[in-house]
Amino acid sequence: MSAEMNMDMGAGGHTHGHGAATEAGPVDEASAIQIALERYPGTTVVESKTGMAYGVQVWDIELSNGVSIEIDQANGEIVEISGAGEDWENPAYDND
Repeated sequence: MSAEMNMDMGAGGHTHGHGAATEAGPVDEASAIQIALERYPGTTVVESKTGMAYGVQVWDIELSNGVSIEIDQANGEIVEISGAGEDWENPAYDND
């Protein structure tokens, strides 16, 4: 998805997704975007794409504030947050 989206969501660190099953996984793109925008209200989505992180399929959501959020497609957990001074890895996924 390249078009910018802006959805006003409430504040909070929502980390569990929900949504209809897709080829990518149980957490669809719209649900992953909702999780990212709830975490960073007032931002817009610059790009969303699928990828791999820590051996799991993720949605990689890039926001207008420079933050990239990787969300597990299987369960909606936030796997990693990076960019714009953010550097956080979910300890449940970080095997280093």
